Amino acid sequence: MRKGDWVFIAILLLVGGALWLFLRPDTPAQTAQIYCAGELVAELPLGEDDSYRWEEGDAYVSIEISAGGARVTDASCPDGDCIKRGAIYLAGESIVCLPNRISVVLSGADSLDAVVY
Repeated sequence: MRKGDWVFIAILLLVGGALWLFLRPDTPAQTAQIYCAGELVAELPLGEDDSYRWEEGDAYVSIEISAGGARVTDASCPDGDCIKRGAIYLAGESIVCLPNRISVVLSGADSLDAVVY
């Protein structure tokens, strides 16, 4: 590679990093929506400590709501990636357990993004 190639790669990395820092959502979440196979099965407010356990046959997922966030504490999936994901706090973040078809999505306040007259 030539010197110009390295400069071009460095510029791309800097621009990408800046976009990632400034355009990521940082809205605090207000509710945790729990979906099973794409259907909403529970919606829990994040303001109070709570827990939710989904069971179907031998499959289960335990979700803990606390301190403005949510996390999966126990699951019957073989790899446990949903548990390793840890807690989520920002609106738009999610935890997905594919073997059990469960997803936890945090949502913020409903706000208008545009007004048309």
